[in-house]
Amino acid sequence: MNIKFLNWYTQAIGATIGIIICAYSYLNGALYSFGNIENNLNNINLSSAMASYLLLPFCILSLLFSILKNFDFYNESTILESLNTFIVIFTLVVGFIGTYFLFLIPSTFFIFSTYLTYKRDDENEDIEMSLNENF
Repeated sequence: MNIKFLNWYTQAIGATIGIIICAYSYLNGALYSFGNIENNLNNINLSSAMASYLLLPFCILSLLFSILKNFDFYNESTILESLNTFIVIFTLVVGFIGTYFLFLIPSTFFIFSTYLTYKRDDENEDIEMSLNENF
C-alpha cells in the first residue's frame, strides 16, 4: 500500500472520529456550548472552556489538511506539513483536556499518521545517503 495514501487515510479517520467524539461530548455535557455554559459556570475552568471552543474547529481543520495531503502540491510545501503537524499535536492536547479517555481512538490514528510522515522522511534520507556513498 502506498504510504502517502495510508498517511492521508489514518489522519482522515482520526479527524472524523474526533468530530464524532466532539458531538458525543457536547451531547453528554463534557464540552460546553454557548447554550449550556450559563448552567455550568461553577464547573467551568480555563482548560474546559478552551477545549469546548477549540476542539471541534481543530478536528475540522485536521480533516481538511488530511484531504489536502492527497493532492500533489502538498509534498512540495514544507510549510503546510509543519502547519499540519502543529494542528495535529494541538488537537491531541486539546482533545485529551476536553474529552479525557474518549480521545484515545482518534489520537492513535493521529499519532500513526505523524509517525508515518517521519518514517517516510527517514527512509528518503537513508536512500539519499546510500546514493551519495555509491557515487
